[in-house]
Amino acid sequence: FERLNMYDARVQELERRKIQLNGHIDRVLDDINQQRSRLLRNTHINIGIRPVLNQAQFQIEDQALVIQSTNMENLRTRFDEDLKTEKDKKSQTKKGLEKAKTKRVYTEKPLKLKFYAIFNKYRITPQAYHGGDFVGNHVRKFMQFAVEICSECAVLLKAVPDEHRRSNDNHEKMTNDDIDSEMNVLRDLLLLSDNIYSMCHQHCGTITDAGLADVGETIDIFSKLWRESNLSVTVKAHIIEEKK
Repeated sequence: FERLNMYDARVQELERRKIQLNGHIDRVLDDINQQRSRLLRNTHINIGIRPVLNQAQFQIEDQALVIQSTNMENLRTRFDEDLKTEKDKKSQTKKGLEKAKTKRVYTEKPLKLKFYAIFNKYRITPQAYHGGDFVGNHVRKFMQFAVEICSECAVLLKAVPDEHRRSNDNHEKMTNDDIDSEMNVLRDLLLLSDNIYSMCHQHCGTITDAGLADVGETIDIFSKLWRESNLSVTVKAHIIEEKK
């Protein structure tokens, strides 16, 4: 960060000086152009008097002015190159910092992609147009294969080295038993959701009073398990609880 700040201050100072230098160079070039115009005009006025001498003198003086003009332009070019160099250093330093910030401590293939590989086995694909979430059909497949998917995800999570795992509620690194416990809860929530979904999609008039009671009991179990998992309760979940 210190190096980035140094280059940033350097670039700002050079940009300030560039404005001043460009103003100075533009004034010098304007003055040179005016001198060349006067020189040319005077040469033509006095062309009848010793024309060869006047022409030779004009070429000498005009060439001196051209060299001075070229030097000014070269000065501008060198300054622009120096400024570009400092900007490139600043840019490279900034990229290096951003790369360092985003560098993963766990250097294996990102877990997210490994999870996606598991989902793809069951033809479940998070949709970009849906914010990277699952659409309805994929959610139902997730519920249908909850046991298999959660089991494979647990194996994947347990392969993460202990030092790179998150802490549990006791501020200790999660153990394999913690992972199994969490994935089992997720599995049960998916299975309960699948049961509720199936019951609610039966044909109108076909569900019995006993079936309605079973649905209500399943919703109570689902809600209790959901809250014990410290998951946020969505509006839809509240509606299901109220309508049961």
